[in-house]
Amino acid sequence: MTESQRQLAWNLFVEARKEILEYQRIRTQIIGFKITFVSAGIGLTILAIMLAIYALLVPLAALSGLSAAAILLLIMLLIYDIRKYRVPSGYFTAEEDGGERPGESTSILS
Repeated sequence: MTESQRQLAWNLFVEARKEILEYQRIRTQIIGFKITFVSAGIGLTILAIMLAIYALLVPLAALSGLSAAAILLLIMLLIYDIRKYRVPSGYFTAEEDGGERPGESTSILS
């Protein structure tokens, strides 16, 4: 092998090495862009799903809160009605006053 052939082979080797390095750099950039765009796409998809779920859950939560308040109000009214009808008026105060309980009589004739 002559000196010119050696120099030519070396120059081809150097140029091939430069091209390989350039292709590796481009490939790395493309992979970086793919990772960036795929991650952003996945993030936006998850965000859209979460916003859709949030948009559905907020009115449901508000309605469930209102319905729970309405149910508690009905229970309070029911308890008040039961207490009002089961306990005659003056039942507790009659003993304190020394009087008779309503519906009870100490008389033998009643």
